[in-house]
Amino acid sequence: MYVNGTANGVPISTLIDTGATVTLLSEKVFDILNRDGNIALTEIDLNILSVTGTHRNNFGKSLIKFKFGKKIIYQTVLVSDINVDAILGLDCLQNNKGVINLHDKTLVLGGETHSLKFEGRIGCFRIITSNTLSIPSQTEMITTGKVVVPDNEKM
Repeated sequence: MYVNGTANGVPISTLIDTGATVTLLSEKVFDILNRDGNIALTEIDLNILSVTGTHRNNFGKSLIKFKFGKKIIYQTVLVSDINVDAILGLDCLQNNKGVINLHDKTLVLGGETHSLKFEGRIGCFRIITSNTLSIPSQTEMITTGKVVVPDNEKM
């Protein structure tokens, strides 16, 4: 789920992630914003794990001006090697009284309503393996398997 806005005046598409405790900005977007070298990037000593449990490269933190509709938010972000423009985390959502309405496909920030866009396929498929498989938390495992797709759906 994404909301369109700007970061320091540059158009971005921002992933809304209630599982992210902090707000992240991609290194690529930061480099665009900082072409003139005017944005301070403060070093941080913090390890961030991705949803897969792998460590993210963090390049520092910075204060960024986000604008969603008419709502302006000054938010400290971690600049990281993410593959989306930005990730709006719980820190920003909580500080700005964020409310996600999945039925109406809207996000309310500080009393202002914004349209959400949904990308990617929403669904859940059963995975079958030939043996019992235990995958420890915060790890990844590659194995062979068969994806069972219901008769009325396509993958």
